[in-house]
Amino acid sequence: MVAAQSNSIYEGLHWLGITWDEGPQEGGPHGAVLQSERLPLYQKHAQELIDKGAAYYCFCSKERLAALRAEQEARKEPTAVRPALPATSRPDEAAERAKTEPHVIRLKAPDEGTLAIDDLVHGHIEWQADTIEDQVLLQIGWIPPPITSPS
Repeated sequence: MVAAQSNSIYEGLHWLGITWDEGPQEGGPHGAVLQSERLPLYQKHAQELIDKGAAYYCFCSKERLAALRAEQEARKEPTAVRPALPATSRPDEAAERAKTEPHVIRLKAPDEGTLAIDDLVHGHIEWQADTIEDQVLLQIGWIPPPITSPS
């Protein structure tokens, strides 16, 4: 992130009355927590998920993803992107492709069952697992969005 951009963000947060104990400008025992500086850590953990079979490389184009969503909408289904991987797709082949082709790393959502949370505002909420999208964890040339976490 460019210094001018981050300064603008910090100034806006201070203007809103939001303060914090440590960070890039304040210092502290944990140092700067900038998402861009943590990218190697995210890549390491994404690879661990791939190795465990819990995530995968996705080479779908924007056009293919839009077509998948359009098909689901036409069938009046929830739009949950879960690109089907070719039966011949092996992790080592995908890793080789990832060196030269645009891609993202997606977290595999469960295929069946019900996922539930107890939300303080909305109460008990449930989703059928097959309606949950395979979320993008990492994209080449992209920095994950900021999250509020001390570590």
